[in-house]
Amino acid sequence: MHDMIEIDISLIKLGKPLDFAVYKADGSLLLNKGHMVQSEQQLEQLVKRGMFMKKSDKAGASADDKKKVVENVYSPFFVMEELHKRFTNMYAAISSSKTDALERVEKLTKALILSVKKDTDAYLGYIHIPREEIADSKMHAISYAIISYAVGSFLQYDEARLNRLVKAALLANIMFTRLHEKLNHSEKKLSEQQREEVNKHPQQSVEKLKLIGVTDDVLLKIIAQHHENVDGSGYPQQVKGEAILQEAKLINACEHYLSKVIGRGYRPPQLSNTVLRDLYQNTQKDPQEIVYIAMLKALTVYPPGTLVKLANEEVCMVARRTDAATAPEVRAIFNARGAAYRGAVARDTSKPEFKVTGPVLLEKLPPIKFPVLWGYKENQ
Repeated sequence: MHDMIEIDISLIKLGKPLDFAVYKADGSLLLNKGHMVQSEQQLEQLVKRGMFMKKSDKAGASADDKKKVVENVYSPFFVMEELHKRFTNMYAAISSSKTDALERVEKLTKALILSVKKDTDAYLGYIHIPREEIADSKMHAISYAIISYAVGSFLQYDEARLNRLVKAALLANIMFTRLHEKLNHSEKKLSEQQREEVNKHPQQSVEKLKLIGVTDDVLLKIIAQHHENVDGSGYPQQVKGEAILQEAKLINACEHYLSKVIGRGYRPPQLSNTVLRDLYQNTQKDPQEIVYIAMLKALTVYPPGTLVKLANEEVCMVARRTDAATAPEVRAIFNARGAAYRGAVARDTSKPEFKVTGPVLLEKLPPIKFPVLWGYKENQ
């Protein structure tokens, strides 16, 4: 990857020959020099896969184009660890009401958006990969933000609205972090006292954020409402109907989704498509709201990082979404007899013999170099 540099989307001109060859992050060729990208749909697929050029080809680019070529990003699997460190530091700053707390919030929000925008599929993959250990509350918050970004982008939120959404997802449970950590690992359901604490956390988070200088009333309202339900059954204020902001409904849906997909100490993980289907049922209570169908369409039936079985009985991990929601890009990790492959084998799920027949849950995975599944080097 060190001899490859990422290509800015503006370098690709529809209907005009390419001045350079386009590669995936692992160095495999996508398009030859001189090829013409003919449609927005084709360009979108290239962006999803990741577009890179060889450093030697950069010399042939114009001065203006050279400025648009960005040095290759680190693997999302490395970046997630860095985002977790940043969140931990931000949380400590907010908890202590330090003067740089708000600055840390802004920097983390921007860093997350810039990173996830480059390879949303890989970040969604990181979230969904089955793990024996339960992610901590800080990683949960980062995961809410990533899913929110994916759905907000699908809804075509503008830059300012998307920034506010991601920020709200990161901060919504800032005063719930310690209890959330405890509940995730508990094998018992909520006690009455814990339920009372849970009900208070949206407003407590709002008050704490005001103390560190947050003045965005819309942001604070999203956080205050992110556990309200359209029928008035939510908390803490039992807000109903159209009074609930769309962003609050979206973060609520993200939290519900992730808690079911990842599972908790007292509850095993559920299939992602089952949880998405259940969320979609909310449209019956809230028929004018598009968040739930948008979430299903943005994540697709088989989100990256989930496991599926093919017509040939192989078990695969979904790597990337495609325009065909039921035919994702996958990597086979178990053969039809249940034996693990020595690596991951790409399968074309648009072909009948490799058609996806449904999702699966496995308690344990073989040793897998996950970054490689998404086109990154293991140590990058």
